[in-house]
Amino acid sequence: MASFKSVDGFYKAVSGWDILIDLSSEPLTHGGATIPEWSNLAEGYKFSTSNKVAKSLPFFASNSIHRPDLISSYQNATDFSEHLQVQSDSLLSDFFKLATASFGAKDTKWYCNIPRKVAVHWVLSGNCKN
Repeated sequence: MASFKSVDGFYKAVSGWDILIDLSSEPLTHGGATIPEWSNLAEGYKFSTSNKVAKSLPFFASNSIHRPDLISSYQNATDFSEHLQVQSDSLLSDFFKLATASFGAKDTKWYCNIPRKVAVHWVLSGNCKN
């Protein structure tokens, strides 16, 4: 986990990464939640198809930028960071799927793919079982 003073410093640090897991909180208002949209991240990271440096980053070229908020409540609580019992086997399975996405594994439980605009699964009270 890191922060950078410049986009160039960020690009240099992540130049060999195959996957980027973003933990920023760029807003997409949904109830009380803030979830990033691709346009927010593209602007913040200076990602564009005309940016030669960004295009050379492995995770950018393969659209492998993810966030751990695929499952979120209306109040911005997520199973990944706030649930009492994270299912470690499912989480490990997600990491395998992210690492092997080029082989066709696209579905994950906690990680949404931001460039591919994978929708967040909003958990509402109606989703709960009595």
